[in-house]
Amino acid sequence: MSPKRKTRNNELSNGLAKLKSDRYANFLGIQITKIERGYAQANLTVAEPMLNFNGFAHGGLIFSLADEHLLLLATRLIRLQ
Repeated sequence: MSPKRKTRNNELSNGLAKLKSDRYANFLGIQITKIERGYAQANLTVAEPMLNFNGFAHGGLIFSLADEHLLLLATRLIRLQ
């Protein structure tokens, strides 16, 4: 493995470790299920307390999901391109 690729893999691993230790993401149950160059997929199981008065996922929950894994993309994966 080239030194450059090794550095990229280390950055990615560090980013994933930080996300896994994020208390807010863990509280919400956010999980990164797929990650590759320039792409990340996160999942979240929506429980009844997370619904708004119309019975849909609360907008704040959706933005929290986007915010938690977008940070990983922005700070780590952009460097890989």
